[in-house]
Amino acid sequence: MVRIDAQPATARTVMAWISVAVSHWQQCADYLSPTGEGAGTVNAVSIDNLYHFDPEATPMIVPDSAAIAEHARLFQPHFKTYPMIGNGGNQNITGLRTMLYNESKMTWFIDFLVGEAVARGYDGINIDFEPLTDVLHPDNNPTPRDALAFADLLEKLGSKLHSAAPTKTLSVDTLAVTGACWTSGGHLYPVRDLKPCPWIRSFWDLDALAAVKSLDRVIPMDTYTFNSTNFGLALTQYQFYWPIERLGIGMCPLGCGDVPPSPHCIAGRIAAAVEYGANEIDLWSLWDSTASNWSVVEKAWRPWVQPLRDFLAGHDAGTIRGPGGAGQPLCWNETRGATAKPAPPTAKKHASGRTPAATASPQQPPSWPVPSAMQTAYQENEQSMFMHFSMCTYAGCEQDTECKTNHPDLFDPVGLDTDQWVRTAKALGAKQICLTAHHTGGFALWSDPPALTPWSRSTLTAAACPVAGRPG
Repeated sequence: MVRIDAQPATARTVMAWISVAVSHWQQCADYLSPTGEGAGTVNAVSIDNLYHFDPEATPMIVPDSAAIAEHARLFQPHFKTYPMIGNGGNQNITGLRTMLYNESKMTWFIDFLVGEAVARGYDGINIDFEPLTDVLHPDNNPTPRDALAFADLLEKLGSKLHSAAPTKTLSVDTLAVTGACWTSGGHLYPVRDLKPCPWIRSFWDLDALAAVKSLDRVIPMDTYTFNSTNFGLALTQYQFYWPIERLGIGMCPLGCGDVPPSPHCIAGRIAAAVEYGANEIDLWSLWDSTASNWSVVEKAWRPWVQPLRDFLAGHDAGTIRGPGGAGQPLCWNETRGATAKPAPPTAKKHASGRTPAATASPQQPPSWPVPSAMQTAYQENEQSMFMHFSMCTYAGCEQDTECKTNHPDLFDPVGLDTDQWVRTAKALGAKQICLTAHHTGGFALWSDPPALTPWSRSTLTAAACPVAGRPG
């Protein structure tokens, strides 16, 4: 497992992924403008229809000149901008393979994107390749080899981008933990149906992506879920590979998989991201092409306004406000159908005369579970070595249960070199050794009650532990 080192914390970002016809862009820009109802909620945008990409076509990328001109007029003066490049064309992996395994086409793709980013003043590039799955034709599904080729593309693209413009960033969108399937029949998002899909997870190989040194930001789509357990699972898994400062936390203002978020739980989800230490939230999709009725869009977006303003203003988790205003408890657990509840009344005495325990202040949401110092230290060990040292070593049997008929006098080590054990573990990369003191055969490496062997465990612990840098 490779984990990217942390970078200095930066100011907070809220990036809206805008996927709507150009005809609605003026309404988007007006809504987010300094005088609009959504002012102060977004400071970056990623728009997916500036370029038409089809890896099987010639040329592979065709700029939409009219859209680019409107983008420059409406969004670039006020927001950081990151054009989104999706896989387009043939939506399964076979289309992408025509570029991933063709050096000249990949080079052209990279040179074109970097040239556009520099010439048009974009702040970076957002890669959103989402190959569909094909249950009936497995050869059309992503493989581990495709994942390595994708990582190679990102490495070359990021390197070229940083060489041309060091301040521009490369980000990639992933769905690697829950691994819900994209199919030609529709989406199965983790918010609605956790059905692991090995093919799609093969494409977003976190080990391969974590090794891409020129990748600046990873945006987990796993966090679209409004299930608190799955949200925490996704963030925990991703932080094995990248520090939280390198993650953009994906959320869905209009809902994912046809399950809209409860308005009264939005603040809680944003507060949870803050408590985890996130400094970027990525909203998909702020204005989706399916939302043709503008009043519907505004209604869905309204509950996000205050929590996002609080996030960008640097509030801590306990002061992210929900739509009910101050004094309204946040919804931190399962959110479907939840509603804001009034503050609890003053506690009354029971008939017994006892007073119930005071209720926590509604302004202070319960803390999200975070690893303890001991748990964090355990995870940082990363790799441990199990060691079995029992009758099997001297009786010539493979399983402990096969050694029961051998007399324990056989176990009398001569020339025991536990230092060599530790040197071997260190050479492997292990940071921790777990000695199996008792296994299924019944033989134990301790002397209380007295063992049926003349050997003492102190011979082992006194020699091995100091080599590992720990007391004997």
